[in-house]
Formats: sequence, C-alpha cells, structure tokens
Amino acid sequence: MKQEKEIKSIDGSSVVGHLIIEGGELKSYEPVAGQESIAFRITKDDLVDVTSIGAEVFRGCRGITQLTIPEGVTIGQAAFLDCTGISYLTIPEGAIVGRYAFTGCTGITELKIEEGVTIGQAAFYGCTGITELTIAKGVISIGEEVFKGCTGLASITIPDSVTSIGYGAFHGCTGITELTIPQGAIVGRNAFYGCTNLAELAIPEEVTIGRCAFGNCRGITQVTIPEGVEIGYGAFSYCTGIKQLIIPEGGTIGVSAFYGCTGITALTVPEGVTIGDRAFGGCTSLNEVQIATGLNISRLRLALPGVNPTVTREKIYFGIGGTPACPRFRGVMQIGFANLVLLCAERIHTMHGEGKAILPELPPELLRYIMFFVSIDCLPEKAARLDSDSLMLRENEREAVEAYNDLKGLYERFVPSKPNSL
Repeated sequence: MKQEKEIKSIDGSSVVGHLIIEGGELKSYEPVAGQESIAFRITKDDLVDVTSIGAEVFRGCRGITQLTIPEGVTIGQAAFLDCTGISYLTIPEGAIVGRYAFTGCTGITELKIEEGVTIGQAAFYGCTGITELTIAKGVISIGEEVFKGCTGLASITIPDSVTSIGYGAFHGCTGITELTIPQGAIVGRNAFYGCTNLAELAIPEEVTIGRCAFGNCRGITQVTIPEGVEIGYGAFSYCTGIKQLIIPEGGTIGVSAFYGCTGITALTVPEGVTIGDRAFGGCTSLNEVQIATGLNISRLRLALPGVNPTVTREKIYFGIGGTPACPRFRGVMQIGFANLVLLCAERIHTMHGEGKAILPELPPELLRYIMFFVSIDCLPEKAARLDSDSLMLRENEREAVEAYNDLKGLYERFVPSKPNSL
C-alpha cells in the first residue's frame, strides 16, 4: 500500500515536501518547488513502520537539519549523500547503513554508533566536520573507507569488541593524534594511511597490521611491537618521524614494512625475528644495527638495500665443557647443567647395592666446585659494516652454534622457576 506523508518546515509554517512510503520502504522524497532550502526535520514519527530507506532518497537534500532514525532500519546506498545540513546523528541499534549513505555530510559534528550496527563502505567518507565519534561496545567491525577523509576527528576510541578495521577505514584522517588498537584486531590495508598528525600509537598483543596500514603517518615517533604481532607489507612505510623502534623476539616484519623511515638511526634485531625484503630500505639515517646470533647476514642485506650501517653481532656462545681457562657465565646452560648434576647425584645416592648407598650424598661445596669447571666457548662480539663478509659465520662456527642451541634446549628443562643458590 502506497502512503504519502507531509513534511513541514521546522517552524511548522509550510509544507516543504512529501515522503513516499510503500511496503515498509521509504521510496522517495519529493520536495515542494521553491522550498528546497527550507530547514526541516525527519523524526521517528515520520518513519513509523518504515523498515528501509531507499537508495539516494535524500541525496543532496540540504534542508534536513535534524534526523532521527528508528532502530533496525536499513539505510540504502547514498541515501543521505551530501546532506550538509545534518549536524548531529545517532545510528541506532541494529541499523544497517549502506555504502556512501552519509558521504559528504560535512555538517555532522557529533556521531554516535550504537551496538549491533552494520556500516557499509565509505558510509561517512568525507564528513570533515565530525569532531566527536562514539562507537558503542559490541560493534565488531569497522568497514572499508567508513571514515576516510574525516579530517575533523582528533581522537577516537575503538572498543575492545572490534575485531577488524577495514581497508582505508580512517585513511587521511589528519586530525587524529592518538590511537589504541584493540587486542587481537586485524588492521586492514591503508586503514590509517596518511594520518599525518598521529603521534601516539598503542599496539597490544596479537594484532595483525595489514599492508600500508600506517603508511605516511609522519607524526609517529615511537613504535613498540609486542609479541605475536605481525607487521604487513609497507605497514609503516614513509613514517619519517619514527626515531625509536622496539622489535620483540620471534616477531615478523613484512616486506618494505618500514621503508623510507628516514628518522630511524639505530635498530636492534633480537633472536628469532623474520625480516622481509626491503623492510628497512630507504632508511638513510640508519647507522647502527645490533643483531642476534641467529640472524642471517644475507637476509639482513636484503632487508636494508642501499643502506650500509655498522652492524654489531652479539657474542655467540656454543659448546659446554672446556677448561677452567675458558670464560664462565651464569646462563641457562650453567644453571641447567648444575641442576642436572644435582639430580644425578641424588639419584645415585638413593640407589643401594648390598644394603649400602653406592655413592654418599655430594656436599654443596663439591657441587659448586664441579660448576667451577663448567664453561662455554664463545665467538666474541663483532662489529663491521653490513657489506663486510667478516660478519658471516664460517662452516665450523655455524656447526658449533647449532650444536650449542640443541644442548641449550635440553638444559633449559632443568632450569628451576626460582633462582637457586648455585
């Protein structure tokens, strides 16, 4: 059944247009000739029994200054595109917002998104007036390019319920100065690309950062990557303000991840890190790199094309045993070996032959003396330019390191959770 509703001006003095509703869908809005610029509002009463608002129904209708949308309504593609008169907007619970639904609504200054809302691509693209954005707890995802170009946003709070931030979601939001990513979230390609004033960035554990997600965010000065975070292709490329970068053990740094970050002067790459090609290419200020023993120098060269910093390879330990003249250390190997000796001594002491203990209990002083002879051979710390072959391990050195790592894994099992007296 077709229904027609009058819409009056805010002061109620004149009819400015008509809503055409059919089968629960708001099909169209027909303005009265000559009344297009008169301010009016759309209320819940106007949208009683409306379950959906059709595509482009109010496109370019600049007379709307107040809009109230009922819960659960589906808003069609570009339904309110370029409605620059709207100043405050709440997207109610259960609503579905179509692509480009509010694109170019530059008059919106305050936007509230309630729980259970689904937002389509570029729904608020170019809404440059938004300064206050509230996203309710319970919102699971932020779609592609939803807030792209919303340059008025200064800060945003993304609730912990959000598990994905889509492609280009906040692309070019140059007003954002601080940001916290929810734990476990997937940050999509170009999600915050070109947010040039973003200075404070908090990345929790188990986050995945997609391709160019923070590319060209020149305001970021420090990046701390927690364990379990994957850094994708070009994720921080051309972030020229980064001066301090902390990489965890076992981290994954993607291809070109920090390409062109000319502010980085020093870098530490810990054990077990995987680094993609050109990860630090174009980092022309990078002068010092500290690497763990296991990092392949050839792989590092691929990660730093055109850059030739001084690389310091940390001391490499290998082998257990040796002579008293060798250096002694209190590492995993020593503690593990000491506890292994203790276990063996205790086991032998409890074994009986002909009613007598095979070996008397070893006194602590003797065990400490045994530990005095436990030693680790090592290759000394070495520093050289990245293009120097002196940093490369010889075959016998590589075999010794591999043997040490195998033994280390065994002795780690004997390291107690609390420090012992040895």
